[in-house]
Amino acid sequence: MKYSFLFVAAVLLMGAGCASNSTLKPTEVNTEKPTVVATFFPIAEVSRAVLGDLANVVVITPEGTEPHDYEPTPKQIEQILSADVFFMNGAGLDPWGEKLHTDLETKQVTVLELTDGMALKEGGAHEHHNDAAHKETVEHHNEDEHAAEEFHADEVGHTHEDETGKDPHVWLDPTVMMRAATALRDEMMSIDPNNATQYAQQTQVFLSALESLDQAYKTGLSTCEKDSIIVSHDAFAYLSGRYGFTTHAIAGLSPSAEPSAKQLSQLAEEAKENKTEYIFFESLVSPKLAETLAAEVGAKTLVLTPIEGRNEEEAAANATYISLMEQNLNNLKIALACK
Repeated sequence: MKYSFLFVAAVLLMGAGCASNSTLKPTEVNTEKPTVVATFFPIAEVSRAVLGDLANVVVITPEGTEPHDYEPTPKQIEQILSADVFFMNGAGLDPWGEKLHTDLETKQVTVLELTDGMALKEGGAHEHHNDAAHKETVEHHNEDEHAAEEFHADEVGHTHEDETGKDPHVWLDPTVMMRAATALRDEMMSIDPNNATQYAQQTQVFLSALESLDQAYKTGLSTCEKDSIIVSHDAFAYLSGRYGFTTHAIAGLSPSAEPSAKQLSQLAEEAKENKTEYIFFESLVSPKLAETLAAEVGAKTLVLTPIEGRNEEEAAANATYISLMEQNLNNLKIALACK
């Protein structure tokens, strides 16, 4: 089997490339309101929808930053330890949060974990995904300044792939976001019973939007000529599992987990055999690997965002979880040749 020398050379020299981390200043909060700290963008979206302006939402991962390898600052740890609710993802996406559980329990901070109780999918680049959507339950778990400093010192120089080997990208299934919203609503109604009715009303608006989104995906992807896509990193198993298509990933669970030249050559061969017309890239990482693969097989590129955060353009446009999922649907319909 022969492959383009330039292609193999390019993939050996080129990494997936994460966006550089920016510095996040501690969010100003109204101390008269409850505070929910969310580890990254999708969980913040759930929190904002449920809370409205009845409570503060603090987001740990800075805008424009890919969350897989982000580590919080000591000031951010202090914010988490003084919150009413800490809402994390789990399954190795935010492993630093796991280390805070004991201290959060001592501080009587409620912990909600998006992946807790789920039958998580196994990760691995270049896999096929066609599983049914899995059950998910958001559960409760429950540092002074010195402890925050100790935590950060332990993490210096530490980088990680998703350490559990499980796929953490559960938020790309809208039904998981529905259950997350319901769990946060119930917690906030307990913490702040005077505003229980409004929490319930705000949550219902979000649930209705998610139900419409779910139906749009079911309808939009129901009659497609193709049934597989090539994506930038292994983030779309829950999305593809729910809506009945297959993904082949260039990189692993984390976009910084670079593929080998052999893996990319195999993908190129499959893409040629399947007459793949589009290769997907992401908005928060370098598109070079996807572009190189597309050039090798004569394909075009499209964005399929795992919604781990927003780039500058998306933030300026005030893109939301719903609007980014709608953008993904439109691009999937193009790549899968849906009618």
